[in-house]
Amino acid sequence: MVLPRLYKRRFKRLRSLRRRLTYDLFTAKVMAYEVFKRTGARVEAPMLSITPDGRMTINAAAVGIARDARTTSVLLLWDRANHKLALKAVQRDDTNSCALSIVATSHSGSLRARSFLGHVGWKAHKRETLSIIRNEKEKMFEATLPIEHLSRNGRA
Repeated sequence: MVLPRLYKRRFKRLRSLRRRLTYDLFTAKVMAYEVFKRTGARVEAPMLSITPDGRMTINAAAVGIARDARTTSVLLLWDRANHKLALKAVQRDDTNSCALSIVATSHSGSLRARSFLGHVGWKAHKRETLSIIRNEKEKMFEATLPIEHLSRNGRA
């Protein structure tokens, strides 16, 4: 009865190999991949970013507020004394309004504001992100611009 012994040995080898493979699959030592650690943080507060090419973008939190209010056009307002800018929701037929572009599948919105930024004297060489405050009574977002990015000789 040599045949059954051979099967027993092979069965033991297979069983131990199966245990090792199961062990290797669930241990971190054998894993060839490494976990990517995120450097950015998800922001739940409304934020506004101003790019060097003259675009203003709003994050997902601000887009959610704008979608709820059905905002498609905004009026750009400037308070020179306090260095504040505001995005006020207006009707599309207003001649001074800018289109707020929000893609249905996207979580951000943007508007072109190059001439407005030249008007206020904005001079930043990289993207600047600012927190914005929602003024529900006036239906607008307000942000204070850092003075170090404003030139004294703005066009206004």
